[in-house]
Amino acid sequence: MAGGALGVVTGLYLYYYLHLSLTEVGIFFGVGAFTAPLLSLLFGRLGDKYSRKAVLLLTLAFLPIATAMLLITRYYPLLLLAAAWVGLVLPVPWPAVVLVLLLRLCRRRYLPIRLRVWIGRWSTRSST
Repeated sequence: MAGGALGVVTGLYLYYYLHLSLTEVGIFFGVGAFTAPLLSLLFGRLGDKYSRKAVLLLTLAFLPIATAMLLITRYYPLLLLAAAWVGLVLPVPWPAVVLVLLLRLCRRRYLPIRLRVWIGRWSTRSST
C-alpha cells in the first residue's frame, strides 16, 4: 500500500511541481520498471557468488542517493538515472531478506525439519 501511495505521490510531484509532460512521467516509471528485472538478475547472481547480505547492503545504499536525486534535481536525465536506481533497489532486497530470515530460522531450529531441509537444499542450489 505504501509503495502504491509513493508511486502516486511521485507521479504528481513530477507532473505538477516539475511540470513534466505525461509522456515524460510515463517514461520515468517505465525506466524503473524495465531496469528492475535486469538489475535483479545481475545482483542476484552477485549475491549467489559473493554474499547475499553484502549485496543487500549495497543495493540499500542506493536508496538514499536516488531519493536525494529525485528531490534535488530537475534535470531529466538525472531523474531517469534515479528511477533506474530505484528500480534496482526495490525488487532486490525482498527475496534476499526473506531468504536471510528463513536461513536464520533454520539455524535456530524454529521450523520443522522437513521445511529446514527443503530451504537448505533450495538456498544452496547453484545456478549455472
